[in-house]
Amino acid sequence: MVRSKRLSQSTATAQVTVEQLEAAFAAFRRSHKPGERIPDVLRARVLRALDEGLPEGLIQKACGLSWIQPKQWRSRSGTRREVRPSPPPRVLPVVEGTSCKTMARESIEIGIGSWRVSVTHAA
Repeated sequence: MVRSKRLSQSTATAQVTVEQLEAAFAAFRRSHKPGERIPDVLRARVLRALDEGLPEGLIQKACGLSWIQPKQWRSRSGTRREVRPSPPPRVLPVVEGTSCKTMARESIEIGIGSWRVSVTHAA
């Protein structure tokens, strides 16, 4: 008896999940043109439902998906690399007493200590 109770609870949970997915896709389709990309959030919800064991055909029918879409999403979900923010720029301190002199009309030389940097404008 306990087993049948669990089964009916999981079936009810599955039905609720499918209904929520169906409503989310319907709302998306109402506010977007046909053929627009389905957002990652909705894709992730479909993949999570499939991971939980819901039948693929049921989800495809409820959400209006083709048979290949969940397969493509699954194959692409593991290939994305995490984008790391670039490190902050390194700011050099201002050195007093640096020299900046014009060597020619189209070039400049900057001297800092024993370092000399020349920049020439190429025409």
